[in-house]
Amino acid sequence: HGGVICMPMTRYAGVAFERRREGDSPKRVVGIITGVLDVLAHVHERQIAHRDLKSTNVLIDERDVCLVDFGVAQRFGESAADDNDRVAGTAEYMAPEIMDGGRVTAASDLYSVGVLLYRWLTGRWPFAEDSMSIAKHAGVMVPLTVLRPSLPKALDEVARSLLHPDPAQREGDAATARGALLRLLPKLNGRSSRNAMKVLDGGATGPTLPTMLPGGRTTDDD
Repeated sequence: HGGVICMPMTRYAGVAFERRREGDSPKRVVGIITGVLDVLAHVHERQIAHRDLKSTNVLIDERDVCLVDFGVAQRFGESAADDNDRVAGTAEYMAPEIMDGGRVTAASDLYSVGVLLYRWLTGRWPFAEDSMSIAKHAGVMVPLTVLRPSLPKALDEVARSLLHPDPAQREGDAATARGALLRLLPKLNGRSSRNAMKVLDGGATGPTLPTMLPGGRTTDDD
């Protein structure tokens, strides 16, 4: 403008969900996730993957969900790795095929949504951080209903699908995943629980928890 180079940006009044995650009710969390998936469905229609979905990139207010920071967004089919075999993004939220420098697809973003869902509901990562890559590729995690027994088992199934190590086995697309979660909303309570967010988050002691394996089996089944 007037010979000055500038980049106009929209000012958004919402806050990052990371700052208000603790204590939110399951219904509130799943409702926000459906908003994330609604936005993603529109993005994916344009054959673009966000590629860095995480708590600090989800802004919310009382009515809307906004995804920000498309700095590493890529078109479907592009390699996640650059010419130096480096992969941009946030490892904790990254799909295993992206960690390997594979091709970007809608399923890559769905995996990150699965991490958001799991972490916002339990206060912990789906996979142990000290063996994250191995656990992600194996698809081994503690079921949601072990950490929060009041949650419906059908929510475990959605989380397991979103976090499946094989992208072909994840929910079909963002709209499909959103529909699955919308059907569960009536089964979720709207009460906050701060204690539920503190379950075994980093080094807590207690009994060994069963872990979920691909196909829905747990280590308790062996």
